[in-house]
Amino acid sequence: MKQLIFCIYISISLICGLSGCRAQAQYITEEQAIQAVRNFEGDQSLEFDEIELIVDPSPRFGFNGSTYTLSKNRPIRDWGVDALSGMITGVSYTDRWSEQYQSQPYGSHNQGQCYDIALAYARAKYSGFDSMGFQLKSSKWIENGWEFHWIQKIAYDAETLNDVTVSVNPSTG
Repeated sequence: MKQLIFCIYISISLICGLSGCRAQAQYITEEQAIQAVRNFEGDQSLEFDEIELIVDPSPRFGFNGSTYTLSKNRPIRDWGVDALSGMITGVSYTDRWSEQYQSQPYGSHNQGQCYDIALAYARAKYSGFDSMGFQLKSSKWIENGWEFHWIQKIAYDAETLNDVTVSVNPSTG
């Protein structure tokens, strides 16, 4: 069964020393960013309409802020790739968004079914997701779907900056 996820936001951050990462920044190439997205999607023929490197002039502790954004117009898709690590930091399948915005849940899939879809998607995209210490932090309705947010926990229940958020269209799953 093909799962239709309308939006996924993934935030994976690098922790830098107090001296900062900016001085040692060695960005991946545009071609490496393209390959990272092709690998993530499992489609080596994927082409993009726009690719841009966005450099954050004031990075925050734990996040370098420099990102490649890659876009495809048909179907409408956007990806973010960390410009230092090559990690996928965000994916948006806007062609799968619901055009219905409601404060109350709707659709043929309930919260539990949407959770199962989101978890299966996270597991499919991140081998070892279950063994990396990700725990569900929140599950909420976001006006056009169910959003599930996992955060990575380590020893003594400490949370890292690594998290995965998957939003599911309740009408199509």
